[in-house]
Amino acid sequence: MNIRKIASLSILIIMISASLFGIEMNNDSSGTSSKQHDMMKLMGKPFIDTLVEGLHLKVWLVTQKQHKSLMNRIKEKEIIHKSHDGVKMDKASKEAMMAGTHHFMLMVQDPVTGKEISNAATKILIDSPTKKDSFIDLKPMMGHYGESITLKQKGINEIIVSVNVDDYSRDLKFKYKVK
Repeated sequence: MNIRKIASLSILIIMISASLFGIEMNNDSSGTSSKQHDMMKLMGKPFIDTLVEGLHLKVWLVTQKQHKSLMNRIKEKEIIHKSHDGVKMDKASKEAMMAGTHHFMLMVQDPVTGKEISNAATKILIDSPTKKDSFIDLKPMMGHYGESITLKQKGINEIIVSVNVDDYSRDLKFKYKVK
């Protein structure tokens, strides 16, 4: 085994050990990281948490009722939900975010550093039980990408998440059942 492989393996073991024991490896002093971390803790366990071709993807798919409750908890904790340019959301943007039946959230991270990848182009394709397709572009938000979606039809929706970083696209496919 050469030195490069040993070093890479050592770093991987340290990172896995740190994550298992809950050790914070990011020392960002700007405050944004801690606010993002607090928000992600409030969001709870992701619906999907997986690696896809060199990216760590976490997906939350919640009803608007759950999303509203989450937003209230975030507000209580004084975690300000901002748009991608750092400006507070206006009333119309907030209303659009609360439209539809569900809210879709996607976090894209570098699996080695754990840092958010904020320059991704993200979208989802929803194939409803009635076989009608919907394409939705996800918007950058504080620490994740998100958008309100409508899942009216009861049954199984097939969802494809497409994440494009540096002109390389990765897809994540999963099913979501509306009761």
